[in-house]
Amino acid sequence: MTPANGEVVQRAKPDPNKIAAILNSPPLRDRYSHLLPSHMILPIGYRQTKLLEKVTCMERTISFLQTNRGRKVNFFSDLKKNIQECMKVTITEEDLQKILYLAPGFYNLVWEKNERIKKYDLVMRLPRGCEETEEERKTGFRRAIVDYLTRLHEEFLANQPMVAAIPAHKWHPGFEVEEIEVPLGKLPDHPLQKNLSIQSMTENQVQAIDNKKVKEIVQSERELSTKSDLKSAAAHFLEQKK
Repeated sequence: MTPANGEVVQRAKPDPNKIAAILNSPPLRDRYSHLLPSHMILPIGYRQTKLLEKVTCMERTISFLQTNRGRKVNFFSDLKKNIQECMKVTITEEDLQKILYLAPGFYNLVWEKNERIKKYDLVMRLPRGCEETEEERKTGFRRAIVDYLTRLHEEFLANQPMVAAIPAHKWHPGFEVEEIEVPLGKLPDHPLQKNLSIQSMTENQVQAIDNKKVKEIVQSERELSTKSDLKSAAAHFLEQKK
């Protein structure tokens, strides 16, 4: 290399030992993994990744509807429709059940009558007093996924005869995270199922209820259901007479 003053400058030759030391040193991820929480560095499988993406879509949609349209009630069928149309992502009731299994309090769910589809539908609300940002909730759900996988991983390791030390950011090579399916959580009881259960009770079963308040509620539900059945039967009879 010749600078402007004409003097020749010798470039220092690379030190082979230093190069070898750099190439043979462990990756930065391995060296500093202990500084990061496990839910940030442990990998999750494809199925869990897709579920996390669906949670992100729901969070964005709920946030948009509440912020820009002032919507306080979010029916699940309406959310599904908006997400499908705007984000081209399909969300099913099973996806919602998997979310509830991993994080039971992630959404508050209740059945209400949806006038758009003329039947009961799940209303989804964020937990009361929730002040977390969309990104914080996404991180919290990823933590729930990793916690679930960690429990399964610990059970897997307990059944292994001999286990070498495993880095903090890795699973055991034999732990097939890609094959793990998240179980389904429980949705709130559907109102029609509740009425059907109450209607199937015999009069003796109703009278055998010790709690007076509960007995009154059950009797009231049975009376309302009976009246509804009579109205339906009458309407059907009149329709047949036309």
